[in-house]
Order: sequence, then C-alpha cells, then structure tokens
Amino acid sequence: MFTRFVRHAPIISLNNVGKCYGNTVALERINLHLYPGEVLSIIGPNGAGKSSLVKILLGVEPPTSGNCVRHQPIKVSYVPQHHQFNVSIPMRVVDMLRLETTDMHAIAQIADAMDFTSHLYTSVHTLSGGIKQRVVLARALLRQPSMLVLDEPTQGLDAQAEEQINQLVSAKAFESQISVLVVSHDLHWVMQSTQRVICLNKHICCSGTPQEVSAHDAYQQIFNPQGSKRRYAHNHSHCAHQGDKVLQP
Repeated sequence: MFTRFVRHAPIISLNNVGKCYGNTVALERINLHLYPGEVLSIIGPNGAGKSSLVKILLGVEPPTSGNCVRHQPIKVSYVPQHHQFNVSIPMRVVDMLRLETTDMHAIAQIADAMDFTSHLYTSVHTLSGGIKQRVVLARALLRQPSMLVLDEPTQGLDAQAEEQINQLVSAKAFESQISVLVVSHDLHWVMQSTQRVICLNKHICCSGTPQEVSAHDAYQQIFNPQGSKRRYAHNHSHCAHQGDKVLQP
C-alpha cells in the first residue's frame, strides 16, 4: 500500500504542449504536472504518444508548441524496457552497483530490499530476466535521482517480484521525494501500484486515481471497447486536457 501522498509544488510542468513530426501529430494540448513523492503512470494504446511525452519530459526532444518548465534542477534516472550488458566486459552485480556508489552499506540495503543479495557476486551476464530488472532498478535508485522514469518495469517478472518492486518504488518515492514516472502496458500493475494515472491517446483522455480512470468512458473505450457503455469520441470543447483532473464525459 502507498503512504498517503501529499502534493507539493511540481518539479516539471507541461503547458499546452504539442508535438508533431512533419505532418504527423504525436501530442496535442498536454497540460501536466509531475510532483515529488508521487508515482504517476502513463497508459495508452500503441501510437498514443507515450514515448514522445517521455522524451519531452526528459528534455531529449523539444515540444513543437507549448513549453516544458523545470521548476528546479532535476537529476534523472531512466530504466529502459530492455537493458543489454556489454558481454565483452566481465562484471559482477556488485561491480556494476559500485559504479554508482562506494557505500557498501547502501548497496547491501538495496540488494536486500530487492531480494538479490545472493546474486551480488554473480556475473551480470548470467542473471535471469527478473533478477536483471531488479538490479538495473537498484542501480537507478542508487543514483539518488529526483525523477525516476520506468519503461515497462515489470516485464519478465513474476507476481512476487512485481510486488517487491511496487513496494520499493513506493517507499523510495515517499522517503526521498522522488517523482516516479511509469510507462506500462501492464494495466493490472498500474491500477494496483500507482497513485495517479494518465490515459493518453495523443491528448489526455482522462486522468486521476486508478479507480477514477478505470471507470471513465475514455479508458473503457480504449482498453475494453466491447464492455464500454458508449463510444468515446474526442471533443476539444469538453476535453480541456487538464492533466490533474478527471475529465467528465
């Protein structure tokens, strides 16, 4: 369970942001704030603009319109969906973690929290997919970021490992006031493990708590079209793209 989130001033704000690639619109009218200590998930179908949104937030790409405001210096850790280790470099797990810190107590603590203590002196090239994901996440957290971006963090993990990552990310977000941004297709994990969800389909269709978003018509039309009560049609007059509010039908 998440510790109760208290909203402070945002670390990043997107104001009326749009993104185009030539004549192709990837994003339009995005208004969004990221807050310290909060776990925020972005969901949406393929082609919804999730990657474009993350690139703008990371400062990798500029928006075509609108602006991205960083309210404070931000240190980012990014955990990709797939992480490949250089097979030509012999490295144990502990060696990789020492690239981020020489504090062996901190390394031991995070290894214990993520349940890979027995693998600390194992070659990273022989790790299973689930253990590898935990190690990569641990390395990202050892950087002591102010913003942590997770791309499909539970891929290849069993239910127990998913729960461990959920608890660790939640605890670290609260304790260290990290802004955690998750991009995931795992709707079950998102709805169980997130404080705020944004449903994206080039614009923000709806946002709010997992309970609010999962009950919204826009979400139902995208992820459960056979079961939705009525067809969702995007209408700019009703969809103000207010990233911190649930948009009512």
